[in-house]
Amino acid sequence: MKLSHKLTIILLAFSCMSLMLALATARWSFEQGFNKFIVAQEKERLSQLGEMLALEYELNDLSWEGISPYAFSHQGNRPPPRGPKRRDQELMGINQPPPERNTYRLPDREEQHIGPPTTLLDSQNNVIAGSVLSDAVRKQDIKVSVPIISEGRTIGALESYLPPSPSSTMAQEFMRQQRTSFIAIGALALVVSLITAVIIVPKLLSPFKKIVKAVEQLARREYDVKFKQPPNDEFGELMKDVNALAEALNVHEATQKQWLADISHELRTPLSILAGEMELVEAGVRQFDKVQLASFQDEVSRLTRLVDDLYQLSLSDIGGMHFVFEPVDISDLLKDILAQFNLAFGSKCITVSTYIPSNIKVTADAQRLHQVFSNILSNSVEYTDAPGQLRITLVDAGDKALIDIEDSAPGVSIGNEKHMFDPLYREDSSRKRRAEGAGLGLSISQSIIHAHKGTIDASSSDLGGVKISVALPIEGNVT
Repeated sequence: MKLSHKLTIILLAFSCMSLMLALATARWSFEQGFNKFIVAQEKERLSQLGEMLALEYELNDLSWEGISPYAFSHQGNRPPPRGPKRRDQELMGINQPPPERNTYRLPDREEQHIGPPTTLLDSQNNVIAGSVLSDAVRKQDIKVSVPIISEGRTIGALESYLPPSPSSTMAQEFMRQQRTSFIAIGALALVVSLITAVIIVPKLLSPFKKIVKAVEQLARREYDVKFKQPPNDEFGELMKDVNALAEALNVHEATQKQWLADISHELRTPLSILAGEMELVEAGVRQFDKVQLASFQDEVSRLTRLVDDLYQLSLSDIGGMHFVFEPVDISDLLKDILAQFNLAFGSKCITVSTYIPSNIKVTADAQRLHQVFSNILSNSVEYTDAPGQLRITLVDAGDKALIDIEDSAPGVSIGNEKHMFDPLYREDSSRKRRAEGAGLGLSISQSIIHAHKGTIDASSSDLGGVKISVALPIEGNVT
């Protein structure tokens, strides 16, 4: 299944879940609000009825006796006030017997007001009139109670019981309309979500499709991939990484081609010399003597050194170079190497000045460090013009030992110092490659120093040549 299809399904599923949750919450909130509205409406009805009953109670000499049940069942049919009429008759001197007071009775079904069952209670919670419901109905329905107050005191109460769900035709019809509206809204929202997913997902994945296409190009060794103005998001970061990868692969391929060309050239030169000299010997132009044999041995030695350097460099690239780390006195190591090069320095008229304090120890492989500094000094001997100068300094920087090896002219062009560690690097300047060596020594040295968790850099020297700076961790800092 394609990623776009997965994202569409996920977006639709999320929209459906969110929609169902929103509709369920809205329906629950509506039902709760509607029930509260019904209760509030019923309280308002009971309050109005209670005010009329309180007035009847006051006009009936503060008694519930003799009040017509219609005063309870029908708000508008109220009997005429009796108290004031009797006082007027007494003032007129008419002696008439007091009217008979009828006790309150429950109104018939025909007399009851259409609405929820309502009960009139006196101040002692005795039922005066209204509907008397069973205990089961009382527990199931919603009770609404409003006190009847007259002259600041409670003279009774009105109670009604509403069903848990609206039972009137109008209320039920209203609820059905709301449910239909919820369903219509849900269906519309689902359709909108589907359309949105179909439109947004392709746009959302458009950068991803471009990245996939670019990676396919890289797999076909087409490194001219370049994203212009990547967006400021995760896709943009990935596009920048793809740009960097394409550039690195392009450089690597170019370097690999150049390296193969250089290696073939380096191997072809001694082989061509050997083949030419052998043809001369075979033709009888040259005699096969000790001098000729020494020439053969020189070319074979050159081939051997080149093959050995290539082997060392390949080991460092694949991590196969073996190291034995132990405490090494770098001061003694440098002094021993300088002693071995005394003859070479003298033959090139190179004056050596040193500053090498004693007893500075590093954790290192002594044999590999010997190889590094031998390579550096060999380059200085090979490339420094006679008479020349060589300066070596050793400094204890606390956590690192800093070794600087500087020679006199010629140097390298400014900006090309970092390329000195590239395999088979050549520069068309006065400091060009001489007859000996193939330009792999510094590359191997860099791999060895990096394996020691150190650094090695090249820069211009104050003496006019090149300065090689090596930093190695002091004893105990290599893990």
